[in-house]
Amino acid sequence: MDKDHRSKWTNEFRSLGKKKGSRQDFINLYKKMKKEKDDQKNIKTNIFKRLIDRFTKGKD
Repeated sequence: MDKDHRSKWTNEFRSLGKKKGSRQDFINLYKKMKKEKDDQKNIKTNIFKRLIDRFTKGKD
């Protein structure tokens, strides 16, 4: 995750803490954060795979 994304999530956790959020609220926010992180990782991986496929098919 980039620094901007980290501060975004930090701010959301802090605001939830100030509002006296429940344990389930924190769990849901954490799951949302992990899902977004995994989605970004998958996008980067797919781009890299397509790039490799393009070079390997070009050599055949």
